[in-house]
Amino acid sequence: MRRAFTLVELLCVVAVIGILSALLIPAVTAAHQSAKRTHCLSNLKQMTTASAIYSQEDPGGNFSDAIRDGDDNFNFLFPRQIGDSRVFLCPATHNIIRLGLYSTNHDTGARQLEDLGDYAGNPSAPGTSYELFGFMNNEPNSPNSTETQLGEKKISARGVRKSTQSIMAYQHQNEAFGLKGLIPSAGDFWLVTDGDGDQPPLHNNFPDPGNNHGNRGGNVGFCDGHAEWIGRDNYLRRYELSQDENRSSP
Repeated sequence: MRRAFTLVELLCVVAVIGILSALLIPAVTAAHQSAKRTHCLSNLKQMTTASAIYSQEDPGGNFSDAIRDGDDNFNFLFPRQIGDSRVFLCPATHNIIRLGLYSTNHDTGARQLEDLGDYAGNPSAPGTSYELFGFMNNEPNSPNSTETQLGEKKISARGVRKSTQSIMAYQHQNEAFGLKGLIPSAGDFWLVTDGDGDQPPLHNNFPDPGNNHGNRGGNVGFCDGHAEWIGRDNYLRRYELSQDENRSSP
């Protein structure tokens, strides 16, 4: 005759299961998050590689068709350089690209996919999961400006548009982090980054809990085509090295 479990034995089993769950669930969650960051890095690598190809075809050698700082329009890559719209979506978000929804670009008048025209703003809204860093040195005291001719219209924007020529000749102008006078390499200039969420607490272009991968850091794609994870502790210096905005705090 089989002996039934006693209450003490049953409680011991439940306790063991609870302990194992407490040990395993964080590890499984961490592995899942790591896989999403790796997938995200792959997306960024595809976008920076496609932008490099675009720069070879662009008469000015520009890495994007951004007209001003904050222009997060990725239609210049789709579908010619990148045919899969999912590349513009971080797997850690719930953003979507609605392929049947079109709009008119208010600067160029071109027909474009609405959701590729701008960063979604947070990890759940329609739109891309990423931001385009097509300009640098966009700060109030910048002596630089970039002009774009669109038909009969000329648009002037503060800062320097990133191109194969501008990143090779650029010398850092601001004092933050002791970088003044430094000539960064192509692998220092940011081109595409994880989106900067609009959920509080808000720090512009700095890891927050509402960002794609939380406040531990973010993925960045660079003008030389590589992509990497940048942790929170080193984020501001790497940002300033790329953007030259005299920024040393969130």
